[in-house]
Amino acid sequence: MTKEPTPVSSASDSASIPLEEAIHNNSKDVLNAVVTDPSLTLDLAIALLKRRDLPAQVVEQLGKNGTLMKIRKLKLAMVEHPRTPRHLSLPMVRHLFTFDLMKVALTPGAPADIRIRELPERFCSIPKRELSERRWKILV
Repeated sequence: MTKEPTPVSSASDSASIPLEEAIHNNSKDVLNAVVTDPSLTLDLAIALLKRRDLPAQVVEQLGKNGTLMKIRKLKLAMVEHPRTPRHLSLPMVRHLFTFDLMKVALTPGAPADIRIRELPERFCSIPKRELSERRWKILV
């Protein structure tokens, strides 16, 4: 059983476009219609976020999709996107795992404010073992 693609129509576009084709469109109206469509899947949302020319309004609208934003993979893609507004990306960083933060730090397209501000803050909060504990481990 194959799932038929849901057509998307916008105010400026009278023709319906399937979601798979609409994510490659350059029109802001069509992209906003895609992001607000309830049948938007995780794979299509991640494919949409791989576009670096995506307007910030579209990324912000995608951040308002509560069902998709519960998924860690999409949160990571949102944090890595260079046009994600700071008021969305900085709170999302707190919900990422440490290895995901390292991936963000090594991504060339990731926003610099996240790499500079959040990563040292997270890694400085890692508790250090006491010196006596280390000596005890060496002796045992």
